Order: sequence, then structure tokens, then C-alpha cells
Amino acid sequence: MIEVRNLGFKYFNSRKILSNISFSINSGEFVLIIGPSASGKTTLAYCISGIIPHIIDGEIEGEVFFKGIKISELDFSEISRDIGVVLQNPEAQIFGMTVEEDIAFGLENLGFKEDIIERKIDYWLKMFDLVKYKNYNPRFLSGGQKQKLVIASVLAMEPNVLILDEPFINLDQRGKYTLLKIILDFKNKGKSIVLIDKKVTGIIKFVDKVIVLSNDGRLLSVLESEKFLSSRERFEKLGIFPPRNSLYKTIII
Repeated sequence: MIEVRNLGFKYFNSRKILSNISFSINSGEFVLIIGPSASGKTTLAYCISGIIPHIIDGEIEGEVFFKGIKISELDFSEISRDIGVVLQNPEAQIFGMTVEEDIAFGLENLGFKEDIIERKIDYWLKMFDLVKYKNYNPRFLSGGQKQKLVIASVLAMEPNVLILDEPFINLDQRGKYTLLKIILDFKNKGKSIVLIDKKVTGIIKFVDKVIVLSNDGRLLSVLESEKFLSSRERFEKLGIFPPRNSLYKTIII
């Protein structure tokens, strides 16, 4: 589904963020990308989603392929039909004057019929306990509610690849469990999930592959989750702490 070959990236007037990164993400695969702060995780999300180079520019090395085609050669609107992205800052992805309008925005751009849009809005508002906020201006929502709204807006478009950059950070416990269930449902439908975080949590038990970045934006390892957990001493020296077996057997986010 996604292939990254020898990827490097540098924003203009900044240090190099990513260096010589290569990995692949298959259909139906749940991938965790982790690393210390400033390791380039968010920049990597921009690259594999097409935000770089289509929206954000810089100096790029290597290539990112989506379904065998260079992502730089695809139209961004075409990419957006297949790849859904939830960024760290929810306010950067809120466009509507009401909660309802915000979920409808992407669906209208994708050409969904009005009755289907209405059904999707009602479904995702219910999933994230936002029904009573349907006609609210999103700027009056709490941080967690804004996060739920952005996630709902992306999920409503039914992407084949879902990229989530620290999606649990603003959610309460109920919201975390709801999102985890949705992620696993997406995976069971053969869709690819990319979860980006700076720490390892109980969700590791559901992950197929772990991609580890160093603090200078280099690729340290691409491992199956069990192999990653069995190598905890190696990663603890790098400031990355896999959960102990007794911890990751439960769903702790």
C-alpha cells in the first residue's frame, strides 16, 4: 500500500529532519511509529500522507510510493480519498462553522449524496458522544471534543489508510476505548492503520509492526511487535520503554 525508499527531508532553513528511511506498509497492517520527541515522526506522517510535498515544501530525498505510484506525482485530492490523516493539533483540521458542517465538509468534497452524508454525520456523532453538540460552533468545544470531531470527520470519509498522530492524547478513557475499537474494526476490514506516538502503550498487543526512529530522524528498527517487546533493554537505553508483559496484556492507553 505504502512504500518508503531512502527518504530524507529537510524544511527550508532548518536542520535535516529525516535521513535514509525505508519501510513498507501493507494492506490491512497496523503499524506503530515511535521515537523520542523531535525524531521526525510528524514529518514522516506528512510524507506518507502526501502533505509533503503537496502542501508543505522542503528538500526531499528518496521517494514515497502509494499503490506503486510516486506520491509526488499523484493529485492531492486523489490521495485524500484513500489516506485519512488525524494531526496532533485538532484545530488545524476544523473547517466548519458547526460540528455538523465540519463532518459534512470532506464528504461533500468526495461527492457523497446528501442522504448518505446525513446518515454518516448522525452515526459518527453518536459514536463519539457528540450528538448534543451537532449545531455547536467547534471553537466552543473542549480539546478532547475537538479531537473527537476531527477523528469523526476523517473516519466518515472511509479512507483505506488511516494515519493517526498521537490521537489519544486529548481523549478521556471512554473516548480512548471507542477509538481503539474503531481502529481494530478498520484493520479487520483490511484497511491499513499507522499510529504515531512518542511512547509505547498497551495498544502494542494489537500492532503488527513497530517502526522505531532515533532522536536524529534515522530508522533504528522495523520489528514485529513481539520482537520489539523482547528487545526492551536495547530500546530503554535509547529512551524508549516497551511495556512489561504484565502491562501490555491489558488495554492501557
